[in-house]
Amino acid sequence: MDSVSKKLWAVLAFAVPATAVCAQATGSTVGGLDSPSVAAVLHDKESYLARQFTPEMLPKQLIGAVVRSESGHNDFKRISIDAKVVYDKAGAAVPQAMESSDLYVGAGHGFVKQLVVTKANGFEVSDLFALTYQGLITLSAQTVPANATAMPRIINLSDFQYSDGSISGAHFGYQIRGGVTEQLRYDCKAGASYPGSQLNPDIQGQAHDVDCQVLNANGIAMSTIRYSYLEKYGLAILMHSKTMVSEFSKTLAHFSAE
Repeated sequence: MDSVSKKLWAVLAFAVPATAVCAQATGSTVGGLDSPSVAAVLHDKESYLARQFTPEMLPKQLIGAVVRSESGHNDFKRISIDAKVVYDKAGAAVPQAMESSDLYVGAGHGFVKQLVVTKANGFEVSDLFALTYQGLITLSAQTVPANATAMPRIINLSDFQYSDGSISGAHFGYQIRGGVTEQLRYDCKAGASYPGSQLNPDIQGQAHDVDCQVLNANGIAMSTIRYSYLEKYGLAILMHSKTMVSEFSKTLAHFSAE
């Protein structure tokens, strides 16, 4: 795993699906003359998200492989979530309590633009920008620490293929690849439906859990992930993840959709 991917995994383990850990970096918006300043991005986050994270920015063959025959939908324009986050790192005396403000913007055909602002003790720690498919598959991601002096690289998924089932089914699997050798496999199962209001009173319709095990190229489990898939909206929310060195869990304090 390259150094960029390692840094991404460390920051994103409790923010987005781990897909981007096995991705290759692209410097198209970083370090060049067209790179925006950190201050400009952090002062107009939504404009940056809208401009930089679109399906049109990725190769058509990658988009086609992800969408395939899936009937992805976005039954929302915007979803805003305020969440309480507990992050427990191996060796830490006590878990760290954090907060996040999550914005999901429907981009059509199952694609979702995502902005996650993470805070600790009320102070902004980092901002995550991402493009996902139904919240389950991260296609592009960038984490900007609040104290950054230059814009970090955008991490784009380089290769994708389904190995079993489909996202809409009870079981599905897929593989991703970055560079020449890095590869991860996801084995996911959907649970029974339950009222979305169990997650937050303002969530309409049903929800179901999606539990995924992430394995490396040798078939060794690296992490487990649990999403809550909101059936009315066509969106999966990352609720829990666990690796050998850390564990993350989220509860939804506020939810609004339009």
